[in-house]
Amino acid sequence: MSTEEDKKLPVKKSVARLAAVQYLFATLIDENALTPLKLLSLYQNNEIENDLNINIGYFNKLIEALTLNLTSQKLIIEDYLPKKKLEQQNLISQAIILTALCEYSFIENIPRKVLINEYTNIASSFLNNNDEIGFINAVLDKVLK
Repeated sequence: MSTEEDKKLPVKKSVARLAAVQYLFATLIDENALTPLKLLSLYQNNEIENDLNINIGYFNKLIEALTLNLTSQKLIIEDYLPKKKLEQQNLISQAIILTALCEYSFIENIPRKVLINEYTNIASSFLNNNDEIGFINAVLDKVLK
């Protein structure tokens, strides 16, 4: 594969973030809907998208952070949502915000602007509503301090 082709492929950590959001989204719908191993197999077997190359180690770190800290992270986010509770948001928005906060709080030091950009891009891939994407961006800007 040429360097030019490499530049077109999504970054492996970005794919791990996307997969972690997908996992949390499925879990918010039904705790037994999807296991991390099943989701990884979908990526590895090219059943999701054939040009997405996932960083498995980073995905596992994200899932561990989510599993161990989800409840506490929900409480932190509630402090930043005076008008709307987190549970009132659509499930994909909840999954994006919670995954971003867990990554920021419990995984390697990544600049907040990078994470806000990454998760806003993820939001754009799932949501067509600019207000909802803007809401996610604003919440992340407040929470990731």
